[in-house]
Amino acid sequence: MKRDLDLVRHILFKVEEKDDPGQWTTASYFVNKQWADEAEIEYHLKLLVEAGYLKGSTRSADNVSTTTITRMTWEGCEFLDTARDDKRWKGAKEIASNAGGVAIDAMKTILSTMAAQAVKSAMGQ
Repeated sequence: MKRDLDLVRHILFKVEEKDDPGQWTTASYFVNKQWADEAEIEYHLKLLVEAGYLKGSTRSADNVSTTTITRMTWEGCEFLDTARDDKRWKGAKEIASNAGGVAIDAMKTILSTMAAQAVKSAMGQ
C-alpha cells in the first residue's frame, strides 16, 4: 500500500480536534468521503505511530490488526503546524512531486522552510 501524505495530514487534523485526547480512537474515526477504506487508514495509523507522530498501540487477532490512537506527539504537532496552511501544503506537495516524491522528514523540511519564508515576509524582511 502506498503512503498518502494527504491522508497523514487528515489523520493528524482529526486527532488534534478530538475533545477528549485520552480517549482511544481507531480507523473508523477517520473515515470520510475522501477516505473510506479503513484498511488504508489503519495502515497509515501504524505508520504514524512508528514514525512517532502519534501515540498508540496495535493489537492483532485472527489476522486482523487494529491500531488505537490516544494522542498526538510533539513531533506530530510540529509537523501539523508546518502543514496547517492549505496554500503552503499544496506548494510543498508540488515541490515534492517535482522531486519525484519525498520522505515525510523531507516534506517537513520543505514545509518548515516555506513557513520560515512566510514569517520573514510578514516581518518585512
